[in-house]
Amino acid sequence: MGRSSKAEIEARIQVIAEAIEIGLQKRSDLLQFVSDQDWEVSERQIDNYIAEARDLLNSIRVGDLKEQRRKRIKQLEHLLQQNYESGNLKEARLCIGVISDLEGIVPSRFANRAPEEAPRLTVISRFEDKWKKASRNY
Repeated sequence: MGRSSKAEIEARIQVIAEAIEIGLQKRSDLLQFVSDQDWEVSERQIDNYIAEARDLLNSIRVGDLKEQRRKRIKQLEHLLQQNYESGNLKEARLCIGVISDLEGIVPSRFANRAPEEAPRLTVISRFEDKWKKASRNY
């Protein structure tokens, strides 16, 4: 087993990343896939390649999420402007709140609450209140 060049290593990591993307998630499946490639590397080195491929995929996904967040903020800014110009200040204020949440300017209203303390949907809570009142009458 000779030493691999940086270009070979990067190409191998890319091949493993593509294999993960098409569905080879288990380590055993990835080891089998790599053994079919005739790379002549140790199992430990394959584990390193797998870890680097997963890191690469995660960084790509984070970049995609940032791009999606940027697009959503742009759309919300457009809605904000339309609502403000039409005098719909309630909707404009809602847009400002959502933009602030997406940008991380204002901490989420429910971040520090336990799940049972998070507000319920108004429709559900109204239904439960009516149900409780009706059940007391029987």
